[in-house]
Amino acid sequence: MSSEVSATDELWQVEQKTNSDGTVDGKIQNWEKKQHHRGDVAAYIKVRLPNGETFKEKCEWPAADDPFDNTFVRVVDYCGYTLSAADQIEGETIPCKKSSDGWEIAVGRPFKPKQYLREAWEFGITPITLLIHYHRLLKNDDIVDPFFYALFSGILLFVWGVALFFSLVVVNGLIEGLPL
Repeated sequence: MSSEVSATDELWQVEQKTNSDGTVDGKIQNWEKKQHHRGDVAAYIKVRLPNGETFKEKCEWPAADDPFDNTFVRVVDYCGYTLSAADQIEGETIPCKKSSDGWEIAVGRPFKPKQYLREAWEFGITPITLLIHYHRLLKNDDIVDPFFYALFSGILLFVWGVALFFSLVVVNGLIEGLPL
């Protein structure tokens, strides 16, 4: 009997190991914290892919002032643990994606609706700030709650509609005031 796998079987295996978003599930082999000679601290996560290939991803060590905007924290959180139990992530499954530089862990930045709404309120809700927040929502690495996506889309459409209405009123007033 031949040990060769048919092309169809090989494609089926690839399909089974690929998630619907194009990522593959890798297993975390280990991680370690290292301090570099420059004084910065990083966590190195070693991941094994389904094809047997391994890669290491360097993550900045979490800062006390904003620990949630950190890849290492997102990985630990994705695995269902708190930072105090980070040693438990070994053996857990994590989504990985191929980039131009090789493989990387594919856990998106958490969507923080309160942060977006607070910033929009503090800086004034203008079409420009809405466009900036809308762009941030659409970035590939954000995890977006559909409700807030719909909310921002609706607000953006409303603001542009109001702006269009008032611009038409002003233009119409200018045209009516012209002597013809």
